[in-house]
Amino acid sequence: MFSAAIGVFAGFLGAGPGFLRIPTLVMLGYTARIAAATNSVIVTLPSFSAFIAHLADAQFNRVMLGMTAVTSVFGAHYGGMFMARRVKSRTLTRIFAIALILPAIQRIVILLSG
Repeated sequence: MFSAAIGVFAGFLGAGPGFLRIPTLVMLGYTARIAAATNSVIVTLPSFSAFIAHLADAQFNRVMLGMTAVTSVFGAHYGGMFMARRVKSRTLTRIFAIALILPAIQRIVILLSG
């Protein structure tokens, strides 16, 4: 229920819904890790469907595709291990908060200076 509303609202803002979905899940009582993992699963289907929709017109640079695939797998594997073993959920929550506050401050400054 919340996810659909968040998706519509984020669409009006022209942004991905993850920046609203993760804090909502945390406010509902999920840990930051579970919220981030849930968000990752939720974005998989729309991302895949968008990929399929553009596949007919896509042009691939094979070297770039290979490098991206290898580094994505490497980053996902070792980043997941690092997050699971080293980063506490409270620290991750603080990182999310900073990641939301800094762009908000930037946009406020841009609006006020323009």
